[in-house]
Amino acid sequence: MQKRKKGLLILITIIIILFFINPKAISYLKAKTGSREGDVSIIKEIETTHSSQIIYEKLDNGLIQYLEGILIYYNMDGEQIWNINLGITRPIIKTNSNNVYVIDKNTNQILRINKKGEQIYKSTLDKPYKNFNICDDNYVVLYHHTDSPVQYITIMNEEGNKVGEITLGEGEVTNIAISRTQDRIAVSTIGTNGDTLENNLLVYDLKGNLIGVEGLKNNVILNIFYNEKGDLIAVDEKNIFSIDKNNKVKWETNFNEPIALIDTTGRNYLTMYSEGSSKNSIIYSRTGNKIKTLAYDGKLTGEMAPKEEILGLDNYKNEIIAYSLRTIFKYGKNGNVKFEYPYSSDILKSFALSENNIVVITKEKITFLSFKKI
Repeated sequence: MQKRKKGLLILITIIIILFFINPKAISYLKAKTGSREGDVSIIKEIETTHSSQIIYEKLDNGLIQYLEGILIYYNMDGEQIWNINLGITRPIIKTNSNNVYVIDKNTNQILRINKKGEQIYKSTLDKPYKNFNICDDNYVVLYHHTDSPVQYITIMNEEGNKVGEITLGEGEVTNIAISRTQDRIAVSTIGTNGDTLENNLLVYDLKGNLIGVEGLKNNVILNIFYNEKGDLIAVDEKNIFSIDKNNKVKWETNFNEPIALIDTTGRNYLTMYSEGSSKNSIIYSRTGNKIKTLAYDGKLTGEMAPKEEILGLDNYKNEIIAYSLRTIFKYGKNGNVKFEYPYSSDILKSFALSENNIVVITKEKITFLSFKKI
């Protein structure tokens, strides 16, 4: 009997030790005891239905939700500002700083709705939609799906009128970017030349006139966009490079780790996340995971090392939000850690709505949180 009691005590002691040396357990206790740099308070919680068809996007300082045919806008305090019954099945929704763009693939129409909930236009597309992109000046570029080898790209102005068209004969379009202020559209294409893979970056004006072509050899472009300076930023698997108005490469970075995620919404910087170890290896460690901030002159301005796999990134001015399945991380642009906040449910999305306000979305609810410094 004494030996059994002694063995049980040893087992309990081991469990307690393992619990306290587990980083997740320590983070959980810190969150519950308030041992952090500031307070976290719940402003509002909204219960939602379990559906994979709910769409969430950030709009200015608020949140867009599309649920059962209704487009809803909440402010950062979780108050519903407006709702519109669109009745569209499985729409495609994107936002810029002040507008929501909705594509109805069933009727082949695109809608623009401003931050006040007012419909600016509803335009019918003359060809089936495949992909589209927008800029803050409310110009839209649409890549169309056709059965013929010829591919079409349409340029629309802020009133929903067609102002230009591009016709492509070779290569598959992988990315498109548009800048009204620079009068530029960039199109990334991929194709084959014999046994080799060939990538090209085509640059047009807003009327669809070809301005220049940049050969990218074997680089597979994952993302392209125009920054605030008017330079085109291109991202491949491990590199980021900047191209000026004369189609010359201004700078290029080379990272050893593959770029898993990138957030391009920062005004004067971009945020990228890379995983340092392969999940297919026998021993997988997350110690090599890195979040990096890069200024638009190519200089590294901050580096963070989260202990968990990051699923998404967002920012508000100089505040960066990253989230894993069960933790919210808040960083400064220069890499300083502000919060590591454990969450009780699986996180689907999280957005930074202001310097101190974020929203966390799970299958069960939307939670509006306030992070306040002591």
